[in-house]
Amino acid sequence: MAEQLLDESHRLGAECGLVDLLLASYGTGSRIKAIRGKFSEAKERLAEGVRTGVRLSLPRLIARLNNEGIRMGAGRISEILPAPTRIMAGCRQARNIIAVTAELDEDSEIRLLLAETNRTHFDEACNRAAGLVQAVSSADRPRAALEATLLHTQCLARGGRTNEAMEVLAPAAEACARHNLVRLLIDAGPDILPILTAARSARGMKTSSFTDISEDFLTQVLADPTHMSGITQVQRAAAQPPEDSTAR
Repeated sequence: MAEQLLDESHRLGAECGLVDLLLASYGTGSRIKAIRGKFSEAKERLAEGVRTGVRLSLPRLIARLNNEGIRMGAGRISEILPAPTRIMAGCRQARNIIAVTAELDEDSEIRLLLAETNRTHFDEACNRAAGLVQAVSSADRPRAALEATLLHTQCLARGGRTNEAMEVLAPAAEACARHNLVRLLIDAGPDILPILTAARSARGMKTSSFTDISEDFLTQVLADPTHMSGITQVQRAAAQPPEDSTAR
């Protein structure tokens, strides 16, 4: 149903409404298609959306679609990205479109670092993700801070820092459980679900940090039929642990 409604919205054209509608039509629409295995259609939707963003001078739309392309393993859809210093300067601003755009660009750059196999890239990704969490949290935007925290968790896990990843993930997963944000956890990155699986196995142990998450919520997240397909499958295929990856 969601895909059908977004497709109908897409057929209305780029001039049909506000940027938020275009974000849903192109961004969310492409993600749903990727989850359903329609990768060609997803990439076509992203490319069309970027052309629209360039034509109408909509940097936030371009940033969102670049981010969606990177998440599904298609890489950047557009090469229009500001310098890292400008990105972080934007992230430190309060609640405005510049900040949201900068956060999307920073998320994209961090995920591109995670696609590399060099230990230096993983360390840089972790540092930048931690900086993003700090910048967003200071702006009192809980949803953005939650997404940044999940990205930080993904970076730590990809770098082999499993214990740290579990500590960072626990409060974020509890927040997701309180608000029933199942999809947020599933799409956060391919290394999030294995941590939740391990946490589920450790339930009841004194060392477990996930005791406040209901079994029903964990079951819903881990049993989702799309968690090994679509976007997550593409991420997992590209996400091989670094050669010197060891828990520390």
